[in-house]
Amino acid sequence: MRTNVWEEHVRDVLAHAHTLTLAELGRKIPAADHSTLFRNVERLVKDGVVRKIIISQRVSAYELVRADKHHDHFVCDTCDEVTAIDMPRPKGLPIVRDVVVRGQCLPCTKQK
Repeated sequence: MRTNVWEEHVRDVLAHAHTLTLAELGRKIPAADHSTLFRNVERLVKDGVVRKIIISQRVSAYELVRADKHHDHFVCDTCDEVTAIDMPRPKGLPIVRDVVVRGQCLPCTKQK
């Protein structure tokens, strides 16, 4: 698998976070411009090193794929918070890599 300095930076930053958006990655790696980060993150997604979680039409979050820590995600439709959740996997069905559940988190529900 090919690697470069920017991919190494992205992996290092994601190793210490649950999920980060491209903007959050940019704040943690200020030397890289937006297009450089996007190109390298998407390459890591294609290579299966990073998982992409779609939050909205314009925003995605990214996390490092870890064989020992698989989980699914809950995305709040109000605040866009991404939370790790464990979903049961029924036996005898095709392999499911990722499940994203959408709804409203408890803090947002209480604000109504």
